[in-house]
Amino acid sequence: MRRRPFITDQDGAAAIEFALVLPLLIGVIMGTVEIGLVGLVSNTLDNSVQAAARTIRVGETTAPTNASEFKTAICNGMFEGQTACLAKLAISVRRFSDFNGAQVAAGDAPTDQFDKGAPGDVILVKATYQWPFFMPFFTLGFAQSGPTTLVLDARTTFKNEPFG
Repeated sequence: MRRRPFITDQDGAAAIEFALVLPLLIGVIMGTVEIGLVGLVSNTLDNSVQAAARTIRVGETTAPTNASEFKTAICNGMFEGQTACLAKLAISVRRFSDFNGAQVAAGDAPTDQFDKGAPGDVILVKATYQWPFFMPFFTLGFAQSGPTTLVLDARTTFKNEPFG
């Protein structure tokens, strides 16, 4: 009985090809899921900031009165527990006399200051949230604060309604 040469043997070729492609396939699937999760968390942050800012804009009596309460109001709408969320969240609520002043300051990082202003004041609300990322090579298109941490940003500017 003749033996086939090893170099031309085709038995198991599909298994070897699958083993070579599988890590890449798993990486693409995990990266896609993780980028989708970042989009979901970013959208949730935007909605939570808008909801907390609205209480200031309309002059609700339950509106936050300091930075700590404002951060808590935002974290109430986020996925993570209160303690973890508060540790990752930085906010800034600043009062301006006009929208031009707010536009100049819009690019600054939040500094945990809080001034909800008075009726008719222009208010700039900024929030950043540190989100851990499992696959860092997918984060190259995002702002980062470390090799595995994304910085998610939410900002809004509005003029307080004439409450009072």
